[in-house]
Amino acid sequence: MKSRIETAAPGDDILPGPETEARLTRVSRLVARFEAVAAGVLIFSVFAVLMANVVSRALSRPLIWSDELAINLMIWSALIGASLGIAHRQHIAVTLLPNAVRPSLAHAMGIVVDLTMLAFFATLALLLWRWFDLPGLIAAGSVEAHSAATFNFIWQEPTVTLGVRKVWFWLVLPIFCLTGSLHVVASLAARLTSRKGVAL
Repeated sequence: MKSRIETAAPGDDILPGPETEARLTRVSRLVARFEAVAAGVLIFSVFAVLMANVVSRALSRPLIWSDELAINLMIWSALIGASLGIAHRQHIAVTLLPNAVRPSLAHAMGIVVDLTMLAFFATLALLLWRWFDLPGLIAAGSVEAHSAATFNFIWQEPTVTLGVRKVWFWLVLPIFCLTGSLHVVASLAARLTSRKGVAL
């Protein structure tokens, strides 16, 4: 009986294994399903708010807050949809170069794209951390004290017509950063695992 000797390629010890990749993929797909439902609900909500505004204007009782609410709901749906697009790799892409080179080079290009996306989300996370400044808010003791000390009014600035603070709508940014990062990490893990012989 012949014995089979498997040799590890350089760097295999730092690449994610199939189990890790499978877990990341499952979590990414679960989040993507939730995002699909949430995006659908938000789009329907935008439509409902705009229709309510049309009816109210026809009755000479316009809903002055409807435009602002519709815009903010549309921003939420756009960013959640963008994260969903990352999960399904459905964003617009120019594939002339990857299609023209050999598969191994195209695979390497995909890894570079994922790493670039991770760098983007890391930068966004840093900016959001500094902008929301949750440790500074906790240390200040109150929203008013934090705004006075830092001139950062993110936690205090109200919407024009809705009567709520804008921060509730701005929370979509850290949500997008978190879910988008998850999808990119899952994609990168799948690409790196495929380098070890596991199909994408």
